[in-house]
Amino acid sequence: MNLRLKLCRLLVLLPVLLPLLVVTPVLAGDPPDPPSEITIESVKAYEGLWEAGDMLFLIEYKVMYTPDPTQDPQDTFLVGIWDGTTKGPDRALDYYQHNFTSIYMTPAQVASFGYVLNDELKVRVLGNPSIFPSLSEGVDMRTTTLTAGRWLKGSSLDITRGYLADWSIVLARDLEESWGITLLTSGGKLNSTGMVKFKEAIPGLDSICPTIFQVYSSYPGYEDPTYTKSFETTLQGRMGARLEAVLDGLGQWVVGKPNMGRLVGGAGLALIFFVLSGRIFIATGSVPTSIVVSLPFLFAGNIIGILPLSITFIAAFLVALFFSVTFILGRL
Repeated sequence: MNLRLKLCRLLVLLPVLLPLLVVTPVLAGDPPDPPSEITIESVKAYEGLWEAGDMLFLIEYKVMYTPDPTQDPQDTFLVGIWDGTTKGPDRALDYYQHNFTSIYMTPAQVASFGYVLNDELKVRVLGNPSIFPSLSEGVDMRTTTLTAGRWLKGSSLDITRGYLADWSIVLARDLEESWGITLLTSGGKLNSTGMVKFKEAIPGLDSICPTIFQVYSSYPGYEDPTYTKSFETTLQGRMGARLEAVLDGLGQWVVGKPNMGRLVGGAGLALIFFVLSGRIFIATGSVPTSIVVSLPFLFAGNIIGILPLSITFIAAFLVALFFSVTFILGRL
């Protein structure tokens, strides 16, 4: 009975399993017709943008169809760099029609290909060789040579980035007219639409050219202030040898370490200050009175060199904070 049941199940599953057992070769997709126009409108090559020795090739192209083919442009067209007949890096096109893209190379990649500034490299927009059976210049392929005037490198990363920023705005104005959409603000910055388009074509552009965008983040410069402690040093010198010896002995007894007299003396005065101001406040019920009477006690500690000025400032801040809270609560 079990054997019959297994045979019945096998007969039921056989039509499902048979197609999986047949190996069908994967064929390349049919190529689209050659475009009505294929051109490279402009090329700029930059050395030293994110770091010294890297390269960016910015290519404006036209692969014109009416209407666009059903095939995805990422499957059918490439843009690549060639050194003579030696193929270099390439990138699939994201769009047909009039558009732009870029190829970025790290310093290690540049070194591996052996490219140097002002090399007469060839930039080529072409049909994907795995799709197109043959390629013809001007039909489904277009090539241009990087002459010296197309290479841009400043004396620093910031200067080279400025070249890229300026050209990005020029390119955006050109594409605005071609696409019939607004990419720039009235102030000549990339708006939200332009930001999406340019960050897609040049990944990381906002990190090196942030000021070309309508909205960008910047951080204020900061330098550590320089100051001298001459006045504080003068005050600390007023302690005197005898008082310093007494406080050092007390510090050795309390803390168990030498040369702790100034710290112990300052902490003791600060503690007495808070106790004194608290007692005055309890006796008078007046916060201003407790502050006025107690603060001179701290200043006296500064004058004789026992109490550092920093502790006085901290204590004054805490008292002012306490007074502010009490004053506000008293008004509610």
